[in-house]
Amino acid sequence: MNEFIREQLEISEDAKEQLEENLAEAREQLETEQAERTRVQDELDSLRSYTQALVDPATGRPQDIEGFPVVTSLHQINQVMDSLGARARAVWEEHDEGDPALSTALGRFCRETCIRLGH
Repeated sequence: MNEFIREQLEISEDAKEQLEENLAEAREQLETEQAERTRVQDELDSLRSYTQALVDPATGRPQDIEGFPVVTSLHQINQVMDSLGARARAVWEEHDEGDPALSTALGRFCRETCIRLGH
């Protein structure tokens, strides 16, 4: 009978050790997830502050971001560059040095580009 009790005690102690290991692993995982949750919450708070700054407090509606001169200028620059890039590619692909019509088109394109970039 003592042997049976000893075996049961060893089994219980092994089970207890396994439970303690599982508990320690669960605690570590919980700490990691809490740290990640805190980081994500900080990012959300920062984003919330940023978006609230974009809202006009008087109306509760978004402010006119397009009205900012720098944003408008950058948008226009991007449009011009996209347009010029597409036209440059088309003219360049069709360009043949011996063809005066295409040489004229290339020259016209270069002049227009200089004018547009000058503005």
